[in-house]
Amino acid sequence: MSKRLLTCLALLSAVGLLATGCDKGSTSASGTPGKSESETYGKKLAGVWEGTEEVKGEKPETVTMEFKADGGFKATMGPFDMTGNWKLLKEEGKTVTVETEVSLKGFGDGKTDKKSFSIVFEDANTITMSRIGDRPDPKKLKRKS
Repeated sequence: MSKRLLTCLALLSAVGLLATGCDKGSTSASGTPGKSESETYGKKLAGVWEGTEEVKGEKPETVTMEFKADGGFKATMGPFDMTGNWKLLKEEGKTVTVETEVSLKGFGDGKTDKKSFSIVFEDANTITMSRIGDRPDPKKLKRKS
């Protein structure tokens, strides 16, 4: 085969690959096929979620998690308040993976703590949130607002 023919075939192959990757009708800006930006579970996470932390032998405590649309994050567990930021790492179906970076209010050195969580949407108003890593400790939370 001539060098010119090989160059033309390579060019046609590249054009074909580009054309198949340009179907913009079925993919949103978020990269989630068939969903608009506002329908993604990452966007649906924004809001206040509440549940109960049960510790054996102790009175149950309310757990509140707030995921703000601007990336802010606030968690309250019993007497502890944590504030910081969150970001969406991955979205697969009804499961989102987020990373939080928080600091404990009232605890001396002001260090921050990063943790990743897997969040599964049971429905629009119920999630199960589990820490990724050594102790998953799943929490079932209901949408408060």
